[in-house]
Amino acid sequence: MRENINLEQSILNASETESIYEFLDSHRDAFSLYGELSHCPNYEADITLTNDEPFYIRPYRLSDEDKVIVASELDKLVRLGILAVGHQSYTSPVFLIPKKGTKDKRVVTDFRYLNSRIKRLNHPFPLLNETIRTIGYSGAKILGVLDLKSAFFCLPLSVHAQQYTEYTFQVGYKKGSELVLADYLSRAPQEFHSEIDQVAQEVSSYEDFSTPPKETFNPIMTRSRQGQWESKFQIYFRIKSQGVQAGFPSQRSTNRVKGHPS
Repeated sequence: MRENINLEQSILNASETESIYEFLDSHRDAFSLYGELSHCPNYEADITLTNDEPFYIRPYRLSDEDKVIVASELDKLVRLGILAVGHQSYTSPVFLIPKKGTKDKRVVTDFRYLNSRIKRLNHPFPLLNETIRTIGYSGAKILGVLDLKSAFFCLPLSVHAQQYTEYTFQVGYKKGSELVLADYLSRAPQEFHSEIDQVAQEVSSYEDFSTPPKETFNPIMTRSRQGQWESKFQIYFRIKSQGVQAGFPSQRSTNRVKGHPS
């Protein structure tokens, strides 16, 4: 933990810094330290179509340079267990999109046609104005963030759903299917929030120190640094028991909540 998380520039004193390192060391398996993906064994996301007639959408034309990028990324995703090689009757093409703020490109599967046939799942997402109001009236002086690593990927797709998520990008290349919940599936946000809400509800007094979770448990509202870590301890313990991992912890303890100066 110490080599990956540098607290030298933080506002914490030596005693607080050591306490946090000890806390993190005792919960190492709650963090993704080397880019590994977590897996939630107690949940499977399913897909139901309004029309289950098979379809095939031909691969998109890509430049030779982009083909190398796509092939490399797909091989990587197979090794990570996100994709599996195989053949199905519902095929969507892949393509590249630029990553915001960088020159890198991201491989995505064009599930637009599949999404148009997926039966809708409704979920009561938190209202933005209610979230802001909760933060404003909390009296918190510290806002913390607990970011889940590759959040959607921690939820596996059911075997039934995997048949609909086949990808292909050029003739002669191996085809396969998504094994986990991809963020470009139309049901992904609803499926993810349904599961993460259950995790949050099993954290004692969660509503007292945080708003309803999104891709992150955000924000965690406390009046002191000690309270911040006590609250995070409860969440770390719970997500660890569900097989979910967090990214490296981030904290902006110097920011005061508007309207509640210390």
